[in-house]
Amino acid sequence: MNNIKALLFLLILFFLSADTLYSADENNPPIPPLKKGGEGGFEVSLIAVGDVMIGGHVKEFTDQFGFDYPFDAVKEILKEADIAFCNLEGPISKKGVKEEGKEFTFKTEPKAAEGLANAGFDVVSLANNHIMDFGADALFETIEHLEKNNIQGIGSGKDLSASRRPALFEINGIKIAFLAYAFTFPLHFYAEQDKPGSAPGVPEFIEKDIKKAKQKNDVVIVSFHWGAELMTEPKEYQINMGHNAIDWGASIVLGHHPHVLQGIELYKNGLIAYSIGNFAFGSYSKNVKDGIMLSIKFNKAGISEAKIIPISVFNIDVLFQPKVLKGDEAKRVINHLEKISAGFNTEVAIVEDTGRLIFPGFH
Repeated sequence: MNNIKALLFLLILFFLSADTLYSADENNPPIPPLKKGGEGGFEVSLIAVGDVMIGGHVKEFTDQFGFDYPFDAVKEILKEADIAFCNLEGPISKKGVKEEGKEFTFKTEPKAAEGLANAGFDVVSLANNHIMDFGADALFETIEHLEKNNIQGIGSGKDLSASRRPALFEINGIKIAFLAYAFTFPLHFYAEQDKPGSAPGVPEFIEKDIKKAKQKNDVVIVSFHWGAELMTEPKEYQINMGHNAIDWGASIVLGHHPHVLQGIELYKNGLIAYSIGNFAFGSYSKNVKDGIMLSIKFNKAGISEAKIIPISVFNIDVLFQPKVLKGDEAKRVINHLEKISAGFNTEVAIVEDTGRLIFPGFH
């Protein structure tokens, strides 16, 4: 019976009109005060990193050194950006009941929100397959802790409308909207009209939300939790949805969930990072070694610069503290990323241990 319900729910999500079932909240939250940013410029800088989970094996280090520890080696890079983004993989809470029958469940202590804020994060995606690991109470507490630390959580909420509500910024006269959606199981983690959870990756929802956000903002950035774990190539639906998001008005698509790097595509005037990989993540996986910090500058016309900063996320070596790679190791990661991006005709120039993305028509 449960399988039948799940199948019906999936069919409803993907084949019925968004307008028929739900409508996003028309009253967007106020734009938060600017915390940081360039002086007198007409450009905005973004640093985007992948999956963050400050629990699991990292706990022995945060117990000893505090929740600033995972970010100490890269916090200056994060703080230099006008906006810093990550995918928060799991709730920040003392509340909640553990999801029964789920192989991996994540939860982090409330002080983790202070660590994220001290590192410089401004907005985090909560649209993923772990944010509801301890139920609605843990989700609500997560949002409270983030708000207390001036971090906007996107992609999950008290109901479907809240989960689809964008985070808004205005920096140097440029208006920016962030949206986030999940494409992962379990299905009952998705929000409904009167049910908490993550924003489901329903094309009708995404199209409507991007177009609406673009009407009032100069730049729309979309986060997608999608793909297959440890898979270095995006699936066909990722490519199709990434292209659609840009066609509908987004400038940047930030992907995560595989835990490893996938290619970057420069599509039309937009950028699609199919998977940014892991960042600070409490696992000793031997399969996850390389990551990146994706540095993007943009103005009202679109992207003006995109740069890759290679990092090591091999926790057996870095002990849950991502570190910037230099020299041959940096070149190795950049060359790997260019290789897995070759199918998208993406070219990367190596400049001082970073990769600069190049493509015809780039602003």
